[in-house]
Amino acid sequence: MAKTPPKTEIKLPLFHPLAGMFPLLEGKDFDDFVADIGKHELQNDIDTWQGMILEGRNRARACQKLGIEPRYHERSSRAKPLRETM
Repeated sequence: MAKTPPKTEIKLPLFHPLAGMFPLLEGKDFDDFVADIGKHELQNDIDTWQGMILEGRNRARACQKLGIEPRYHERSSRAKPLRETM
């Protein structure tokens, strides 16, 4: 039986304080989400502002669990993060 290679340890950026406006998935919902990303890959980049995750914490956590390096999109430093996210 072939050995499965170890997952790559993915280090995530810090979560921006405003990211707390969006709930984290937990339990079966999160497990299903992880399975979906594992099957279909990451469909949307994770938004960051000032180097911190602003929107996409669940996607980032799912990628981390799968050992997949997430894709990030840095928001404009001139924009206000709340205005851009809504």
